[in-house]
Amino acid sequence: MLPFVAYGGLTALQSFVGFFAGFLSATVIGVVLAPIAIVVAGRLMGAEGGTGRAVVGALLGLLAGLLIGLPLATVPGAGYLVGLGLFWALPSVGTLLAFEWGRAEPPPTGAVVFRF
Repeated sequence: MLPFVAYGGLTALQSFVGFFAGFLSATVIGVVLAPIAIVVAGRLMGAEGGTGRAVVGALLGLLAGLLIGLPLATVPGAGYLVGLGLFWALPSVGTLLAFEWGRAEPPPTGAVVFRF
């Protein structure tokens, strides 16, 4: 959600520069900072290993976002927002999937709220 807020806030300037400032800031948040935050949060919550898999997952998610999201972002109307949303969200989804996928077994204690 944070990439959309940054995009909306900076493009509210109603200018050419505001549009690109919003797009670039949302891209940095969605493509770079969000996957890093997922890895850091996972480590803080006790996840053992998986950082290498998470980085590969983030790169694969970025590739999927580029191949699926950016062509959709050229479509006028709602397709534009869906494309940008996919472009910004897929690196985080790839990170989450890769971070969890290679684990041998879930941790023996605690409750799992959401797991792929």
